[in-house]
Amino acid sequence: GWNIDTSPGTPSVFSKQSQGSLSYFQGRDTDGDVKWYTDLVDLSSYPSGVIVSYDIAETGALENADYIELYYNTLGDQSTPVANRIDRTVNDFGNTFITVTSGTIVESQIQLVVVIRNNTNAENHYFRNVRVRSLAGETLYSRANGDWNDGINWSTIGYGGATCNCSPDETTPIFVGNGNTVDITSDSWVNDVTVDNTGTLQFTNNDLNLNVEGDGVVTFNSGSTFTDGATAGSDLDFEGNGSSHSLVVNSGATVSFNTLQVVDNNPLTISGAGSMTIENIVEIFSTNTTTFSHSGTINVINDFNLESTGTLIFNGTGDFNVGGDFDLNDTGSVTFNGSSDITITNDMDFNAAASFTN
Repeated sequence: GWNIDTSPGTPSVFSKQSQGSLSYFQGRDTDGDVKWYTDLVDLSSYPSGVIVSYDIAETGALENADYIELYYNTLGDQSTPVANRIDRTVNDFGNTFITVTSGTIVESQIQLVVVIRNNTNAENHYFRNVRVRSLAGETLYSRANGDWNDGINWSTIGYGGATCNCSPDETTPIFVGNGNTVDITSDSWVNDVTVDNTGTLQFTNNDLNLNVEGDGVVTFNSGSTFTDGATAGSDLDFEGNGSSHSLVVNSGATVSFNTLQVVDNNPLTISGAGSMTIENIVEIFSTNTTTFSHSGTINVINDFNLESTGTLIFNGTGDFNVGGDFDLNDTGSVTFNGSSDITITNDMDFNAAASFTN
């Protein structure tokens, strides 16, 4: 629900308007501050936070003292705390609606407050399409080069779209492309990952994890790059007890990273015609099934370890090369029933209770 407070201004128009199919709120010749404010919005069901967006426009001979501002507070008292100001736009946009978006807001409840101030010379501010949107599951697209955690580098609209001022979490599917390079600078969580042609996703610090949650799907398309650069100890981890996980490396992708881990009870299927280099080790802690159905080449520079009661199935056609040992250190099982060439440089070591089928 929207409410109004016209004091201390004296607006000539201060109401919802319509032109054809276009509806909007208008404040005209307010001669002082006027405000719209919402009822309290319950956010308790959205612990990952929300983002607020609104479309604004202006017409008339506006001066620098004229503005439209959007705030939120948590008390429902119409207050406009500067720390919670989403935007203050002063005479620097035009008569075409633009979209302004907040950063991530994590609160149990909020009230939105829109303040308009213009003069008495046929001056107008407009706003419409106010949205309070949960970030849970929201798809994000890269829009610039830079840090994974910098919200200015992501958009909910598409490649190159307006910034959402938000960054991925464990519920988020992401797309990286359009010539953008996204740097993973700290341990990060995500749901799905797609790196498209000309997109680069890279670790830029040592000993980091990119954790794929839920039923995450990680896809590297032709012309994409996923790398740990010059860093050490950076892992791609599949976790979160999803019912299915997939890692797809398509032909023409460049994929190399330090360690692949599969944990908890996560199944994982690896497929695609592209090549992948795992510069250190593969560690399977999952008690479920890990399936290698790839037709490209997988190179593991050091060891491959099954550290659980899980199952390994190799049923692809692509080569699989292990530069160190192939170890079954628990009671799990491994089945080779594809047409891959399997090369193990050092030893195959089996726990006495493990099983092997060729």
